[in-house]
Amino acid sequence: MGGHSSVGRLALSYATDAASAGASPIRSRPVDGTPRRSVLDTGLPPGIAEASFQLDTGGDQGSATKQAGLEVVVRFARVELRQTVASCDEPALGSALGGGSNGLLEVALCGAEFWLTTGDGKVIAKRHAEQGSDLEVANIQLPDGIVQATRPKDSMP
Repeated sequence: MGGHSSVGRLALSYATDAASAGASPIRSRPVDGTPRRSVLDTGLPPGIAEASFQLDTGGDQGSATKQAGLEVVVRFARVELRQTVASCDEPALGSALGGGSNGLLEVALCGAEFWLTTGDGKVIAKRHAEQGSDLEVANIQLPDGIVQATRPKDSMP
């Protein structure tokens, strides 16, 4: 193993042992091009829409074989729309990251910083860039008459 440091040899040895032991690599969750639609048992009052980020672990939080998916969730009437916008090993959600004012509903971390915004009858998720332009990863139209969404009451700090 000429040319490799002792750390490099250890990492190479560990990777080789894991591969030969049948260890499977961590797989990313698929990212959705459009939202998935479902019908809720109990709906929101007329004229109200809620939007937030949620994590999709597929019920396998303890699994070391699949990443978590970052989802945009929008609800109005009896409709729920979900769109997976990113997949990562170590996601973070919470009010400490920001959001909750001036159209910025929430901020999440999932391999990058994601902003969930609302206004002009839409909910938009963007992958935030410190320099350059943000990348829009979801654009969900709200029903006629609803100008913006709010965060769900149960997610307020």
